[in-house]
Amino acid sequence: MAKWKIILTATAIRQLNRLDGAMRKRIRKYLHERLETAENPRKLATYLVDSGGLHRFRVGDYRLITSIDDEKTTIFVLKRVVKCRIARVILRQKPLFG
Repeated sequence: MAKWKIILTATAIRQLNRLDGAMRKRIRKYLHERLETAENPRKLATYLVDSGGLHRFRVGDYRLITSIDDEKTTIFVLKRVVKCRIARVILRQKPLFG
């Protein structure tokens, strides 16, 4: 039973649709089997320092940049990033809330 709701941004959907079918399936499986049912998804994530509270989840060579909202038990998947580009993405990230 799902404990967390997963919401993909338009950017994340577009990026996932560009992946090959096997990788897209692997990411979707991770989101639904690991994150939706997690008691505390932060235990599976790495906190991104100086990012305004963002976390990343590792799936193969990709990282899912997320924002976790405890009050709404929601995980917002903001974008998919190749591992070597993660620092550049974080430096350009706009604040999500506020």
